[in-house]
Amino acid sequence: AFVVQAEARELVRQLSAIPTTDLGTPEKSNLENSLIPLKAIADSDSLEVQRNYFVRLNEVLIPIMESLGSGTQTLYVQTCPMADNNKGAAWMSAQKEIRNPYYGDAMLTCGRVIRTIQ
Repeated sequence: AFVVQAEARELVRQLSAIPTTDLGTPEKSNLENSLIPLKAIADSDSLEVQRNYFVRLNEVLIPIMESLGSGTQTLYVQTCPMADNNKGAAWMSAQKEIRNPYYGDAMLTCGRVIRTIQ
């Protein structure tokens, strides 16, 4: 959980440093909405809490990446139907192979690729 906290803090730092004067309203909103779950992940040492906020973070980041594209790297949008209390949740991965972030070793390969981002 501590590595996740450190990575979330670093991403908050980087995103907070983005100048927003040239951003349109939707972009500013998406940026602000991504900071909320990231800060919650950074502030919690509970893996369960971090995973809950990771669901929310992906709900913001996946549409952003789909809109912007992923540059030269293909990203795979993956989903697990059992995550988020059986509501299902998605995440992005640079690997096509499923490595479920919501269940860890318990259900590491549970999920499927639902689309790709180029």
